[in-house]
Amino acid sequence: MPGQSAAGLITAGYDIKAAVPGGLWVQKDREVYYCNSGRPLETEPLCWRLREPSAGNFC
Repeated sequence: MPGQSAAGLITAGYDIKAAVPGGLWVQKDREVYYCNSGRPLETEPLCWRLREPSAGNFC
């Protein structure tokens, strides 16, 4: 999710569900994101949204 940080998601009402080395899992209703807590390169996303895989695709 380009431009979205863990702090931005938390202030938008997402709850921290788990803190793991290198990142956070945050959730609001059925939307779940993994956000890294390190220093990503400028072109890397800060948070990734988890989705149901499409038929024939990998998670």
